[in-house]
Amino acid sequence: MTEQQAIVLLNALPGLGSVKVRKLIEYFGSATRAVSAGERELWSSEILSRQALGKILEFDRDNFLQNEYNLIQQNQVSVVTIFDENYPQALKSIHDPPVVLYVRGQLPLDNGVSVAVVGSRHASIYGLTVAETFSSQLAECGFNVISGLAKGIDAAAHRGCLKTGGQTVAVIGCGLCHIYPEENKDLYGQISRNGAVVSEFPMATPPISFNFPARNRIISGLSLAVLVIEASLKSGALITSRFALEQGRDVFAVPGKIDQPNSQGVNRLIKEGAKLVTCFEDILEELEPELRRALVGSKGVEQQAHEDNIPQNLNDDECAVVKCLTQQPLYIDDLAEKSGHPQGQVAGILLKLELRKIIKQLPGKYYVRA
Repeated sequence: MTEQQAIVLLNALPGLGSVKVRKLIEYFGSATRAVSAGERELWSSEILSRQALGKILEFDRDNFLQNEYNLIQQNQVSVVTIFDENYPQALKSIHDPPVVLYVRGQLPLDNGVSVAVVGSRHASIYGLTVAETFSSQLAECGFNVISGLAKGIDAAAHRGCLKTGGQTVAVIGCGLCHIYPEENKDLYGQISRNGAVVSEFPMATPPISFNFPARNRIISGLSLAVLVIEASLKSGALITSRFALEQGRDVFAVPGKIDQPNSQGVNRLIKEGAKLVTCFEDILEELEPELRRALVGSKGVEQQAHEDNIPQNLNDDECAVVKCLTQQPLYIDDLAEKSGHPQGQVAGILLKLELRKIIKQLPGKYYVRA
């Protein structure tokens, strides 16, 4: 048995959970040693209850592993454990990170930054429009969008990100053999091709209600901040926001009508200190420093590639501005500083370049090469 197989097995054992699994691995020195330990050794660790110990000893390990890896292969899923280099660092920093991530698609690189967009399953047309618009704007500025693939706000967030070519991650509350809800089957496929569908649950785990609050900590854990759009007082989005606060993430909320049930939860969040958001620039204002830090490592390589492809028929001033731009968003103040031109002059140059479709303006006075 390999170390990965042993971790997958521990993750599936009933009565454990990610915290106890990590304690067992630490106590025995490896997952393979933990799964090969006998009853006396396991009990001596003082990690397991008698009930959990009994369930573990009765578990059909060989049959489970054979079926699990057959399903992994059939569904084109990769397995990432908490000890792997490609495990998301942001998620690893939370109190109880999952020890296993089942991934269909490709997780975004950690040098990017992610924002979770969550809300009601029974969203209004207004809520759906806001979710899709904000997610599109986030993607245009280089953010990854994280959500839960549920109908309503989650699905709108994924669609908005995909519409502008961004990367989105769907964290689901069941195994990757299941698509839940079934109506999001096409969206599931789009996400797996332009991001990733992720679960901590073994492949055949059904979508039972108990799983969804646990998956919400992964949504917030993968993210720099959580944006809540429409939520009742009992909404799962509020669970995600509570996890976000425990994890030290920012929480943003779009206010709703005071006479609507779907507004009560999100308006309470604002009362309790969540940042009120009425436009995309409100989010960007808070997250701009983190976005700049995340992008700084990737600008150097792209810069040279773009400098080798400057459009013809530009004057010296226009050429100086274009050379500063890549596919990564750059704020107008930074652009003026890098190009060595006054901001007023740069604004005029940018307008001309935008009319010629050489550059593109993003929300918040950010610019990229078209």
